[in-house]
Amino acid sequence: MYDYEVINNKIKGVVIITKTDMKGKLLKGAEFTLYDREGNVISKEVSKEDGLVTFSNIDYGEYIIKETKAPKGYILGNKQLEIKVKSPETQNFTVKNESEKIIDKVLNVLPNTGNKFDPRAIIIVGVITALGGVYLFLRRSKIS
Repeated sequence: MYDYEVINNKIKGVVIITKTDMKGKLLKGAEFTLYDREGNVISKEVSKEDGLVTFSNIDYGEYIIKETKAPKGYILGNKQLEIKVKSPETQNFTVKNESEKIIDKVLNVLPNTGNKFDPRAIIIVGVITALGGVYLFLRRSKIS
């Protein structure tokens, strides 16, 4: 009689997310969380320099992936990925974020001190002075 040991390893899936901004620039520092259908956290991963987030060794089933932390300077996306792992093939997704819009806020309006003249008035006075100088120069030239 022969004894054989048969090992039956589960085949698991892989999900790769590419994190970019709206222009296609790869983003580092985005955190994604993998949830099962009941909402239990399975795994958390953060995008690396290459913008990739990899969830590996995922059992067959249905899952939800949410972005739980946006990279610095970007708005957190509210979309979630619903995935079905039903083969050992790698599933690839791309998630894009908008950058935060920086709005300048006027804190205080400074008082207008010491400036009582309109710049146009200064230009007009300068032109009149220059014309007066030309007139005097021409008048002196005729007298001589």
